[in-house]
Amino acid sequence: MNKRTLIKSKFIPIITIICMLFNFNFYGYANGTLEGGVDSDTATEITNYPENITIKGADVSQGIYKFTPLVGGNCTITMQNPGVKWHFYIYDKDISIVEEGQAIAADVNPEKQIQAINITISNINVGDVYYLEIANTDNVGIFTSDIYISSLQPTDPTYTVTYDGNGSTGGSVPTDVNSYLNGATVTVLGNTGSLVKTGYTFAGWNTASDGTGTNYASAATFVMGGSGVTLYAKWTADPTYSVTYNGNGSNGGSVPTDGTAYHNGDTVTVLGNSGSLVKTGYTFAGWNTASDGTGTNYASAATFAMGGSGVTLYAKWTADPTYSVTYNGNGSNGGSVPTDGTAYHNGDTVT
Repeated sequence: MNKRTLIKSKFIPIITIICMLFNFNFYGYANGTLEGGVDSDTATEITNYPENITIKGADVSQGIYKFTPLVGGNCTITMQNPGVKWHFYIYDKDISIVEEGQAIAADVNPEKQIQAINITISNINVGDVYYLEIANTDNVGIFTSDIYISSLQPTDPTYTVTYDGNGSTGGSVPTDVNSYLNGATVTVLGNTGSLVKTGYTFAGWNTASDGTGTNYASAATFVMGGSGVTLYAKWTADPTYSVTYNGNGSNGGSVPTDGTAYHNGDTVTVLGNSGSLVKTGYTFAGWNTASDGTGTNYASAATFAMGGSGVTLYAKWTADPTYSVTYNGNGSNGGSVPTDGTAYHNGDTVT
């Protein structure tokens, strides 16, 4: 690809006089063939910032412009070209084409004039150098007619609102498809995608992932600033409940310990008598939600759903059978037999 050298145009003084203060540094103009190459070393800077430029003359058909945006965002160049066909190229500072295209005047237009063609460079960076090369050509590539460039100006940058699930385990974040200008009003979306997080309840949105920013509820509004906004789901930890085991009069062994923190609705699996609880004269018979055994019975490995409060399970004891010792006079005709009022369990020693 050949490169052309930018030369100072005879139209520069005229352009300089008519330029109005705007948002671009603007540089030189040169004639030449449409080769798609530029040479930035010899570009002549115009220190005014043009709002509208008109370049007239039968010998004027090609333009190369160098500009440095003073604001970021999207740059829109609006052109009017009373020719049959035009091309444009937009280069970055490394002379790499970032936009290119062409337009052809409608045959029904008696003046063969294309009105208000918009060329947009997306996501321009403040301070970077860009080049606009335009050419007015007919259908066989010969330059014709004049070039008119109007309203070379940056489009006001827009910003987006992004929603972040912030650790969600299900559902989806809402999507705001709008692009907001600085100062525009943003309406906060709700939890339309039914975001969930195990053990937590959705509590709106916050501008910081750790919840230390600004809170926003659904349908709340705020004013867009000079940068995009991310709204993070705010999660409130659900309360947790415990299961406690009670020996209920045991005189040996130890109760099991359940270290799990349960949420309302969680499934609890009942532990067994892993600590070998004992109570003299009784046999362990599982667990009950009441100390007197009038509640709900649970055997080892049974399950139940945790409610909205903690649960205590009491050891349930079944009294062992007892036996007595009876003395018989066996035909005696005087005195009385002794009486042993002790209730003995199987294995007890009788004296």
